[in-house]
Amino acid sequence: PPAHVRGVDLSAAVLDPQKVDPIRDSHLFTFDDIRAGNKSLPQSVNAANRLRSVRTHDWKYTRYFHADGSYLEEFELYYIRGIEDHATYPGNDPNDPLGMALKGKLYECVNLAYDENPDFQQLPPDAKKQVREARVHMAELLKKRELDILTGQDLQMRIKIEQVRAAQEMATN
Repeated sequence: PPAHVRGVDLSAAVLDPQKVDPIRDSHLFTFDDIRAGNKSLPQSVNAANRLRSVRTHDWKYTRYFHADGSYLEEFELYYIRGIEDHATYPGNDPNDPLGMALKGKLYECVNLAYDENPDFQQLPPDAKKQVREARVHMAELLKKRELDILTGQDLQMRIKIEQVRAAQEMATN
């Protein structure tokens, strides 16, 4: 970008994503609804009023909570591999036991955050193992991304930005 503009030109990743590595391996989304639908009064309903969600290529994990801890945390975990190409799980990859088990179900309609969920209980053992490992990984990743927000430090993002810059320089030379 021009010297007077702050930031990084990410157009190479948008214009030709095949030539540039993904900018980030995960994305964090946050939302704080401290007024819970009422813009002039404090929250009147004791419910989760904040969320933090992290998304990778294969998973989306969300934590709902109340800032003062007065409401039980809730979680969502969705397997989203292939969501860009399909509305339902295609279930056509024999190396993907979870995708095979979810064949034909709509994306983001099967919350895998809890063992008690009937959809989880119907999974074959290898798919259950895949989900349990993802729960741990995604919970840790969410904590890391939340820490990134608080500290402003994210070395991986800086490395990716430098890679994009290098790819742009090579493209212009």
